[in-house]
Amino acid sequence: MDKRATASPIAAVKIDVEGHEVSVIRGMKQLLQHERPRLVMFEYLQRTNLSEALAIFRAARYTTFELTADGPSEVHGSARPLQNLFACPEEIFSSLQF
Repeated sequence: MDKRATASPIAAVKIDVEGHEVSVIRGMKQLLQHERPRLVMFEYLQRTNLSEALAIFRAARYTTFELTADGPSEVHGSARPLQNLFACPEEIFSSLQF
């Protein structure tokens, strides 16, 4: 019996590896493409290569965003470092309600 057929979908992934977030994101490309976790949270530190992280998420059809007082705000190229950023599949980003 294929265990994947009965496994629950992955709802969220939290990445907190003190500056190695992009290495983890790079290593989870297949997970993003095939399992489609609904939410990925990662630390954005000053040493994080945000451009590479954004490119990986974009290639997997994920939208990267930060949480602001007005709700989720898409990150297009730069963001304030030293915060948590989030990514979710493009198909659910527009339905986020906060």
